[in-house]
Amino acid sequence: MICEQTGAKVVPVPITDACEIDLEAMQRLLNPRTRMVAVAHISNAIGTVHPVKEIIKLAHDQKIPVLIDAAHSIAHDSINVQEWDCDFLVGSGHKCYGPTGIGYVYAKSSMWEVLPPYQGGGSMIERVSFERVTFRDFPERYEAGTPHIAGAIALGAAIDFINQFRMDDIVAHEQSLLDYAINQFSQMDEIKLLGSPKKRSCGFSFLVKNIHPHDIATSLNQDGIAIRAGHHCCQPLMKRLGVPGTNRVSFAIYNTKEEIDILVASLKKILKIFA
Repeated sequence: MICEQTGAKVVPVPITDACEIDLEAMQRLLNPRTRMVAVAHISNAIGTVHPVKEIIKLAHDQKIPVLIDAAHSIAHDSINVQEWDCDFLVGSGHKCYGPTGIGYVYAKSSMWEVLPPYQGGGSMIERVSFERVTFRDFPERYEAGTPHIAGAIALGAAIDFINQFRMDDIVAHEQSLLDYAINQFSQMDEIKLLGSPKKRSCGFSFLVKNIHPHDIATSLNQDGIAIRAGHHCCQPLMKRLGVPGTNRVSFAIYNTKEEIDILVASLKKILKIFA
């Protein structure tokens, strides 16, 4: 959208066949005309954990700011904006067990100081006249009008819920589920796992031979099993992989290995039916 408004150009960084960012290609693409680098910490489709600290350093070596999309990782992995030294970090409430319609934005104070407000409304103004408007300091200048009060309270409760656990324990639990599921899926010849990143977190995508992802998801739903099917809001990735969409299994702190066994049993039943 910004490119349409300003004439800027989106330059995609290539990924490898393992579904990892090609850091050498990225380094070649960075140049004095690069205005910003934007990257997800964890891929919502493949589960790849990208080396954001290394990416940020490559960009900062050329004085390029970096935005990290942490929507898919905030509830599943450790995040330290000071250690990473990212300039911006964003994410959504519903992916950390909170409500929809609310999220979070982190930015260095040096960034807030130069960014103009994107909305006008009550609580963000300092003085208003017909001739001139001045704005309050950050963060108030970016919080126009009545805020999403109920959503903020619920998001706070969701964060408290996560914080009752040690992140190392969350990571260990979800990684054990991931390893267990991938091992089970790898034993079914009709199933193809997409991507083979060195580091993966909280989920993966797969295809079933000769069966459309939506048919798989609908059939699993009959057994009370919820997965996602489609392009997962990343159509360029689907084009790179040469597929119309995938099935995605995701894990959270409340999932169990017994649930994976139920999923695998249901998949085997579906394979027999479609065969």
